[in-house]
Amino acid sequence: KEMFPTPQTVVRLFHNEQPGGHWLAVRVPPSAGVSPWGSEVTVTLSDGSIRREWLVDQQGFRTQPPPQAHFGLGSAKPRSVKVRWPDGVEREEAVSTSNRTVTISRL
Repeated sequence: KEMFPTPQTVVRLFHNEQPGGHWLAVRVPPSAGVSPWGSEVTVTLSDGSIRREWLVDQQGFRTQPPPQAHFGLGSAKPRSVKVRWPDGVEREEAVSTSNRTVTISRL
């Protein structure tokens, strides 16, 4: 019988020490039987640039992350967040503050 974690398991913790380390997390909960996995999450910044991530249900061996995308913004400010589910449904919301978690649910 295999046990986890094993004595060979390595845990690493990274800490960002760069100035202006603003961030925004976007949580996409499951709703009405619709999975968030495969959704595209886009953050538009105040300077017009965009950051994009896809929600994936596995990131490593025996792991499953929360249905959430994390964006490092540096000194930029967010303007809006858009989620596009795999079936094409989209929802966009204005966001004006960073360093917090925003939840975008399907309507």
